Amino acid sequence: MFGVLKDRHGAAVLSEVRRQYKPDDKRASEMMAEGNFDAALAIYDRKGAIHWTRTQKEAREELVEKWARDTAENNGKSRFVFAYCNIDVDALNAALRAVRKERGELEWEDHSIRTANGRFDFSAGDRVQFTGTDKRLGIDNADTGTIEMIEGEKLRVRLDGPERKSVEFEAGSFGHFRHGYAGTVWKGQGDTLDQTYLYHSEHWRSAPSYVALTRHRERTDLFVATNTAKDLAVLATNTGLAPLLALALSPIAMPAMSW
Repeated sequence: MFGVLKDRHGAAVLSEVRRQYKPDDKRASEMMAEGNFDAALAIYDRKGAIHWTRTQKEAREELVEKWARDTAENNGKSRFVFAYCNIDVDALNAALRAVRKERGELEWEDHSIRTANGRFDFSAGDRVQFTGTDKRLGIDNADTGTIEMIEGEKLRVRLDGPERKSVEFEAGSFGHFRHGYAGTVWKGQGDTLDQTYLYHSEHWRSAPSYVALTRHRERTDLFVATNTAKDLAVLATNTGLAPLLALALSPIAMPAMSW
């Protein structure tokens, strides 16, 4: 259908990379848009942005350690961790939250709350990401924010974005939320962040790789276990089929998520 419409009416092409500003990052995005993942990943490998470990467990631990160092040095930047599977997202969220808990950045009291994604501990100060929509509450799927208050199952969350509005809801009636330090790649479509951290697994393919590797403004770091992808050539083969051009080259900058 789209081919017919293009032939009949013409089409516009988004051809300018707006999200990344460093020349090598812009070139890497252009290469991935062309399906040339080998050369794009080589750019990131040369600048030390691909972190090689032996196992998935070691890759996850190194990601958490780097995130902890970065957030301790500069908390003003917007940061997010991307993984492919929900089980990996849950493990990363637990580890990243533990870092903040140990640093005293969360309210000391934990509240065990059952959500649509499982039962987890939350505290005031926690980052959350919504996994469902409730227009009445003013919540959209993939919105992120910071918990301001918890009373029983009642939460007040200050949403990210220029309005910085707060929403209140009962977890028993709207449980579509999870910790918001890490999320799936698909939840990040359209996001623009200062820094991103990517947890590679055997499930990654061209489209999610393309999305994940093009969400950053300043820096992205990819954590890869060699027992999943033994070298750069295998990593590029796993990720490198031509994806949709518009995903990375969109000039639209969405509100950034913090942390």
